[in-house]
Amino acid sequence: MSDELKENLRQMKEIVRELHTFSQQYDSIGNFEYSSNIEVDRREKGLLKEVIVFLTNQLKILNKALPGLMDRIGLYKGLASKEETKQSGGEDLTKIRYQSEEGGDISLVISVFATRNWDIVKTWLLKLLKK
Repeated sequence: MSDELKENLRQMKEIVRELHTFSQQYDSIGNFEYSSNIEVDRREKGLLKEVIVFLTNQLKILNKALPGLMDRIGLYKGLASKEETKQSGGEDLTKIRYQSEEGGDISLVISVFATRNWDIVKTWLLKLLKK
């Protein structure tokens, strides 16, 4: 399996873990409000909902890159022609690199679709840099 695919899958697992945590918190607030007839601060609920939407968008961005990455995998890795790269969606992939707070270099591959939605990607990258 390619290093890019492994890193994308690792990042996707982390996003799913975070999605699960924030979704549980959001559900717990809803259950608490329902059972106690007390309304929790709307800003807190709104922030949790924004985080859930943001994480879902991150997951969609990484997920869009998977088909192109998987098409690149083979038992023997030869040089692909331009036509083969285009057919596999490989030319629609972009590699991004950043340094995590722990000092490790992280490299992910995203689809060009994501770069067309630059606001989503920019917000995501800024959040990653703050981690």
